[in-house]
Amino acid sequence: MLTDVKEFVALTIVKREAKAVLREVQESLDRLEVTVLDWLLQQGVDKLTVDGMTVFPRNDIYLERKEGVDPVAVLVAAGMMDCVMAGSQRLKALAREARDGEVALPPAIAECYVVVERARLSARRATE
Repeated sequence: MLTDVKEFVALTIVKREAKAVLREVQESLDRLEVTVLDWLLQQGVDKLTVDGMTVFPRNDIYLERKEGVDPVAVLVAAGMMDCVMAGSQRLKALAREARDGEVALPPAIAECYVVVERARLSARRATE
């Protein structure tokens, strides 16, 4: 049993060290994302493949809550309980559909949130 405890402790230490390294990696990625994204957009490059990875800009939708508004109360009063239960993913999906012209953004959502679109940098393994 003592060997199991020792293994648990050793793995806990490895996990903590890995999390620290991951935090450093994420900080570097966040810093580089800004410069690489700016460069890609300035150059008009829609994707770039380097070292087997394709790097590309993509637009993300964010909903920023308006000051002094209770979104749950507004959405429930508008009969949009499904959005309250489903959470932000459902709200973001509606905002995306509105952006793409598929549906109009429901007034209750517009009353509660400001829809913000932000460019982000993504990378995926390049396909041959």
